[in-house]
Amino acid sequence: MRILFFCLISLLVVKAKAQQEQVESIYFKKGMAAANKGNYAVAIEDYSKAIALNPNNGVAYYNRGLAQFYLEKNKEAIEDFTKAITINPKDADYYLNRANAYIELRSYKEAIEDYTKTIQLQPAHESAYISRGYAKDELQQYKEAIEDYTKAIELNVKDANAYNNRGISEEKLLQYKEAIEDFKKAISLNVYNEIYKDNLKRAEEKAAK
Repeated sequence: MRILFFCLISLLVVKAKAQQEQVESIYFKKGMAAANKGNYAVAIEDYSKAIALNPNNGVAYYNRGLAQFYLEKNKEAIEDFTKAITINPKDADYYLNRANAYIELRSYKEAIEDYTKTIQLQPAHESAYISRGYAKDELQQYKEAIEDYTKAIELNVKDANAYNNRGISEEKLLQYKEAIEDFKKAISLNVYNEIYKDNLKRAEEKAAK
């Protein structure tokens, strides 16, 4: 009789856990659907309900962090990305997006650390090199920024933004010839970008003085 009782309890526990996981999955999927429609506030509510049912759901924290980020709630986004990283420290995207949130807060040193971690996990992560280069440029580390943009170009020779950004850093080092070449290359890859054209015009005017 005692064995039967314990077996019944075990079955009830398993059933309750399965039901909880099912409800968690429903809220998670609702959160994804809301986010895909741009309803980020609703997505946050649904992800929060999923997290309440399973505090170890790292993807739910990450997705909620993305929704926070899109709503420009960068501090809250960083908290969620940090929680996701604690649960799964091997996902490069977690570090990348936390770095992006740090950029919005102008916390460039922290951003560089996270972009570096992203690159360690994914050495061919082109956008991480570009973004880290931007953060270094903001800290007036122009030579180091150029190195990152150059690496991004090695990974993708058709990335117009990498050439443009490298040109900006070169211009700040008064390397006008190199900057002009990079701005021209960026324009050749994206002829409709007026920012690239303005950058080229400015560099040419400085070089002519």
